[in-house]
Amino acid sequence: GLLSTQEQIEFDKDNISSKNKFDRRTQMIAQKKQELHNNEHIQILLQHQSRLSNRGRKGEEFGDEGIERDYWITMFKIAIRTSLDNLSSIEKELPLAKMYEEHQANKR
Repeated sequence: GLLSTQEQIEFDKDNISSKNKFDRRTQMIAQKKQELHNNEHIQILLQHQSRLSNRGRKGEEFGDEGIERDYWITMFKIAIRTSLDNLSSIEKELPLAKMYEEHQANKR
């Protein structure tokens, strides 16, 4: 499947209703598909850049402003998705961090 084993375990652990689980799973799959598409797209653009370099056009990044714009937009999409995933992880870890801090404070 599109979800890794760890992602499937995390998904199954969540205590949410079936409808919300279905919506969340659909969203996760859509995100994975978009991630695969973005990575594939970046590889194609980098191959194009490599072909330009091989032709002796090293001064030009991509040889076409539209292609370069497409590259950077895709890179921003990847960065935004990574940031959102990190925020989601931080949100889940925050209660644990607070519990740890309280435990450490009570030790003193």
